Amino acid sequence: MTLVASCFLTPAALLILNAVIVSQRLRNWVGPIFTFAFLGWLFSLQPDLNPTERLLCCSLWLLYFIKGWSLLKVPHSQAARYSTLGLLLFAYLWPGVDPRPFAHRESPDPKAARWFVFGFPTMCLGIALLVVSSLLGKGGSEAFRGLTTIVCLLTIIHLGYSDVLSSGMRLLGFPVNRLFHFPLASRSLNDFWTHRWNRPFVEMNRLIFQPLLRPLMGRKETVLALFLLSGLLHELALSYPVGAGYGGPLLYFVLQGTGMLMERKLRLGGRLWTWAVVFLPMPLLFHSAFREALIAPIHQYLASLPQLESPETFLQTMLWFAGYGHFLVLIASFQVPHRLNWAEELQRLRPLNRKLLWTYGGYIATFIFLWGVLTLNLIPEFLAGDKCALALLSLIALFWWSRIVVDAFYFKHSDWPEGIEFVIGHTMLTTLFVTLAGTYTAVLARHFIGSESL
Repeated sequence: MTLVASCFLTPAALLILNAVIVSQRLRNWVGPIFTFAFLGWLFSLQPDLNPTERLLCCSLWLLYFIKGWSLLKVPHSQAARYSTLGLLLFAYLWPGVDPRPFAHRESPDPKAARWFVFGFPTMCLGIALLVVSSLLGKGGSEAFRGLTTIVCLLTIIHLGYSDVLSSGMRLLGFPVNRLFHFPLASRSLNDFWTHRWNRPFVEMNRLIFQPLLRPLMGRKETVLALFLLSGLLHELALSYPVGAGYGGPLLYFVLQGTGMLMERKLRLGGRLWTWAVVFLPMPLLFHSAFREALIAPIHQYLASLPQLESPETFLQTMLWFAGYGHFLVLIASFQVPHRLNWAEELQRLRPLNRKLLWTYGGYIATFIFLWGVLTLNLIPEFLAGDKCALALLSLIALFWWSRIVVDAFYFKHSDWPEGIEFVIGHTMLTTLFVTLAGTYTAVLARHFIGSESL
């Protein structure tokens, strides 16, 4: 059985154990025994695993065992009543370790769609930054390229996808909390590490490790011990996979724990203090060995793609996507009369006003269709940059930027119909509008600023 197959069969095995083990004493012992047995087995296989396989084992696979440990702490009589769908989502998809939000399925929470409004564009922004950094960052130092790629990945996964996933769970009826809650808004280290950053780690400490430590030591010692434990787990995730860089992640979290105790004692705080303590020592956490072995290959792979060979090939690809993107807009536009109930709403207007609205809508749809057709047929001309092509590029860019400005400053939130599908659809459409406007603007910038600047 392959390593990947074994990894993804583990949650199913833990769910079976949760269903069949009735004795709470046995449930309390099975979780830690299996977790530490897995770690022992993992260290015994160290020479046989490559860095990617070690990363898989020390992140996803270890997380599955910790989630099983947390689930087995729930009394069998309660766990037996948990939602089947909720248990599957918790075991396989949700990165948190607290199973209680998945106990029962509730009514969807429409307010959670706001998390999608933030997460989806943020995820797309992170992807765009990753692609652009791979295109422009072929020179420069390894450290700069590595840290830039890490920032892009954190933006995509931790700040973007995490909110999309949290929103999806809430909309399915499972009352989870956001995995990351505007971490840059933190005004203290305690706020950052306790309430805003990586809540699955906070849950793990609260449910598993804190109950073991508190009877043995005081509050300050427990705080330092939990940060020390976090450092060891990050050594597993960042240093062990590459077999080097040991001590950096541990020292980083010792600094964070010490800083948290200092700010309580000296009443320090504020965003500048928080950002300085969190970000300045970050090279200790994401050390050069980790960047070279696991981050540099990502950058090298992206930089080797034919679409990112040069600014011209990248813009050619984006124009191709933009051309077909207009037809995606049309698909959404053709749903407007039904979704907005025009058959009933427009009957309140005079015939002339009703006809004018249909005429304006038809003109807009026709132009969107033409922008798509012209783009797909004039990509070489757009890249060549003659006067007619530049004029058309400017017109299409102005069309979409105007649409974005109108949406941002003229339309109100109350203007839109209520409903989760409208919030999600509006977010995805606006993201597409920004992508279209940005693509044509980038092509224009290439001609007016010069390819040497790209």
